[in-house]
Amino acid sequence: MTPTERLAAHPALAEATILSLQARLEWLPIETAPKDGRCILLYTGDGIVECAWSFGFWEPQPSCLAAHDGIGTVLSDSPTHWMPLPPPPRPRLASA
Repeated sequence: MTPTERLAAHPALAEATILSLQARLEWLPIETAPKDGRCILLYTGDGIVECAWSFGFWEPQPSCLAAHDGIGTVLSDSPTHWMPLPPPPRPRLASA
């Protein structure tokens, strides 16, 4: 049974799965952001930036050079919300 078929056969499981996915997509208050060095998404007045907490500051990661001046951390607006990074895409299976 495929995951789609399993959800279709069990409406309560489908609803719980949808609620769980929606919760993962919501912005959380910055006060609850992890400060253990993992990369997360931050929302600022400048937009969305991938950052990690480092030495007492939110440090933009190399993939977000638009928020970095090349010398040090630059976030011109304090972040107000955060969200975990989504998982990477799954590799596509080669069709037979």
